[in-house]
Amino acid sequence: MFEVDTKNFTDVPDIREFFGMTTGGWYVLCILTFLIVVLGLVGNSVVLYSSLVHRALKFDSVTLLFVHNIAIADIFLIFMVFVPMLLTVFAKKWVLGSGLCWFLGYFFVVPIMYEVQSMLAMTGSIFNLFHAFHCI
Repeated sequence: MFEVDTKNFTDVPDIREFFGMTTGGWYVLCILTFLIVVLGLVGNSVVLYSSLVHRALKFDSVTLLFVHNIAIADIFLIFMVFVPMLLTVFAKKWVLGSGLCWFLGYFFVVPIMYEVQSMLAMTGSIFNLFHAFHCI
């Protein structure tokens, strides 16, 4: 379809042309990406702030640690994936250079894998807690 020279990112086609996107679809993509960035940052910041400053979450220390780690991993994911995506959508092409393209492509999966493993560990600790009290 398109031949993209990875050494020279000035030849990259318009993102709307590359994905066959209409103007309305491009606006929807911009709005949704912006909402993901804003709501993700605000939501995870509220979780961290309320649990660290006001002690609003009443969990045991292990579960609270998992919740904090997942919120931090979400913030990391937003900065590593959605902020560059938002810049790319608004610029209509990749403008961050080949080095950052490689770096972000490589570290794209790190926060996702961390969140999945944290949730599995939290599920396992809850299951062990229920099993210890013979609730299951």
